[in-house]
Amino acid sequence: MRVYGYLKVDYEECVLGTQRGILNRYVDLNFIDIEKIVEEVVSGSVKAESRPKFMSLLEGLEEGDILIITEFSRLGRYKQDCIHTFLKLKELGVRLCILNKPFFNDWLLLQNNRLYEVVSELFMQEENDMALLQRRLLSGSTLTGMQKAVENGKKIGRPATLLPPKSFCDNYREYKQGALMGFTLKQFCEYCKISKSGYYKWVRLIETHEEQIRAKSEGVV
Repeated sequence: MRVYGYLKVDYEECVLGTQRGILNRYVDLNFIDIEKIVEEVVSGSVKAESRPKFMSLLEGLEEGDILIITEFSRLGRYKQDCIHTFLKLKELGVRLCILNKPFFNDWLLLQNNRLYEVVSELFMQEENDMALLQRRLLSGSTLTGMQKAVENGKKIGRPATLLPPKSFCDNYREYKQGALMGFTLKQFCEYCKISKSGYYKWVRLIETHEEQIRAKSEGVV
């Protein structure tokens, strides 16, 4: 059995010393002969599988090894990613020592493989329930926020495009008058970088505008 440690902070400004101190005190208290401590500075938005030092550590782990971390959240980007990493370690036969979790921070109990299997199943059940609750709360708060924004008159989604693109304005007259010889509608749309539906939308807009101008010039209200 080999023992490894993994410490992670999000930015260079963060201090690894706190985590290092917690891990070293635990190691000394339990007379653990630690093989290696891997320290990594990587954003919390990066998944575990995209962390170079962690993946290098993972590749070297073998069945029966123990990995010590200070918190469960060090294993991934978000709870579901942490769960995925935990299950990957379990699949490899690697036990996890989590210093801020009851049982998982008890060095003697960690040596009991059968007990570890049972507690791991219960722990995963709890973490999965928490992940599901977080997703529901986030979804609910997002929908509530959108509903309130709509009630307050705020438009949700991309802002509407009120004017045709410059490429269309510059070339539409020539296309309509046949100056762009040989251009099919599809080719014209590709040339102006618009869709066919966009073409018809802008044509309707221009024709409506021209009718309004004619109506005003003829004194029609």
